[in-house]
Amino acid sequence: MIKEGLKPHSQSNGRELEYTILSLQNKEIETEFAKIIDNIIDTKRLYPRSRNGLKRFNVLFETYIKKIYKEYKTVNVYARNLNSENFLDFWDKLKRFVSANPHIFQGRLEPHPADKEINSWHIQYTGANAVYIEKVLAAFIVKQGIEISMQMALGTDTKPYFETTDEPIYVSRVSDELFVQNLVNQSKRLDPKDDLLQAQEKIERLKQQAPIVVPPPTLSTSTQALRQRLEQLRSGLSFTPNRAIDDIRSRHSNRARDVIDRIKRERNL
Repeated sequence: MIKEGLKPHSQSNGRELEYTILSLQNKEIETEFAKIIDNIIDTKRLYPRSRNGLKRFNVLFETYIKKIYKEYKTVNVYARNLNSENFLDFWDKLKRFVSANPHIFQGRLEPHPADKEINSWHIQYTGANAVYIEKVLAAFIVKQGIEISMQMALGTDTKPYFETTDEPIYVSRVSDELFVQNLVNQSKRLDPKDDLLQAQEKIERLKQQAPIVVPPPTLSTSTQALRQRLEQLRSGLSFTPNRAIDDIRSRHSNRARDVIDRIKRERNL
């Protein structure tokens, strides 16, 4: 896909400055721009939120390309099979290819994992000779197995990603992709089987160290029946203190009444 050159303030223009491939026929000028790029990278690392000079660099680069080559375009070529595992090897091959063909590449290249324009890995070129660069890049990408055909690499019938969705678009960066891949590579060195084996050995040791618990003796059926009978007798003999006091009072009252009745009978005689 070929379009007008990116504006200096475009978030895509120089987003992956650390991986930029510069290619200018005048090597002295190329070196001057390379120095500016190095200064911007250093400033970004030391002061991430400060003005680092990227916009100024984009203006200078665009001005130079237009004056020398009379053309300033942006080319995006798909690289869907590119990923964090094969990126560094692919990018090294692309650097050598560009270096061997300085008469074709007169601009700069950046790798982009995903952005608002293209929701997959792609290569962005900004500079002159856009018509030739698009086809040369597509052919190189297909040769490296990063795309299956020139048509797929060129993506002539594909709409920009921001036109296909209303969802928020996540812009990924090469540095983040490589950081996560490095963590994955470190994890692959650890064998989960070793962890499981150590866990099993720990369980066996804990079993051996655990105290032996003797279960209580099981009562025979006859013993259980005897216990139930004793419990029933105990329930039948149980009484409350209040009830016992009432029984005593009742007996005393009956005796007193008998005595009074006997005295009355004797007086009547």
